[in-house]
Amino acid sequence: MGGVRKLYLIIVIALVALVGISFGLFEYTSTPSFCKSCHNMKPYYESWKASKHKDVNCLKCHFEPGFASYVKGKVSTGLTHVVNYAAGTYKKRKPHAEIRDDSCLREGCHERKALETKRIQFKGVTFTHQPHLARSDLGLSLRCTSCHSHTAQEAHFSVEEGTCFLCHFPKGEVKEPVSTCTFCHGEPKGIVKVGGEEIKHEDLLSSGASCTQCHTSIVRGNGDVPSETCASCHSEPETIGRYGEMDLIHRDHLSHSVECSRCHLEVRHELP
Repeated sequence: MGGVRKLYLIIVIALVALVGISFGLFEYTSTPSFCKSCHNMKPYYESWKASKHKDVNCLKCHFEPGFASYVKGKVSTGLTHVVNYAAGTYKKRKPHAEIRDDSCLREGCHERKALETKRIQFKGVTFTHQPHLARSDLGLSLRCTSCHSHTAQEAHFSVEEGTCFLCHFPKGEVKEPVSTCTFCHGEPKGIVKVGGEEIKHEDLLSSGASCTQCHTSIVRGNGDVPSETCASCHSEPETIGRYGEMDLIHRDHLSHSVECSRCHLEVRHELP
């Protein structure tokens, strides 16, 4: 009997140790430090460390709220990344992770009502989220990740100006009223000297002059999508064959958190 009790005790200790180790691994694999253990993820980790979200755990954004979503993400998404890394398929394509709006708008993070009313200064432009949270003038239902890119860059999940320009200057043209200059920049005040001449913008605007009568060539690039770009992610001929179906393509890519800049060529807006 003593031998049986001893065996039971060993089994119990082993089970407790196994549970403890499993829990420890479960917790460790949920930390940002574990994420960077894969060399493919190091640029993303570094950009996260330089961002305003540096104190937010990666999984809080990349997994939707709720325990079920957390477990699903750990089992399906996590194991998929591990298998892809072990198989070396990450060498063939850039890692891609989806961030749903529910993660951004979860309790304790960003509140939709506050986003709709708060005015933000961005690159000298007064910006509000409200018109972007509704269906856009181009007929697209934007998501947080439509503007906030989570690709490797200087600051994780920041907004690149080029993304704004793709919508506000479609096909490289200045469109009214979406891209009315004073809507974003305000009316220039005071006197500006250009080539020895004194320019007072208030007088010009009050006379009905358009900004683009003087400021020409302020948009460069047209944001086109070369058909070859599709092949960087897709290999199925039937999928690439739907290249011209713009509504379908935008709806599908927006629903999967694909950044605009991943497909579209750059559009720049600046004074030459």
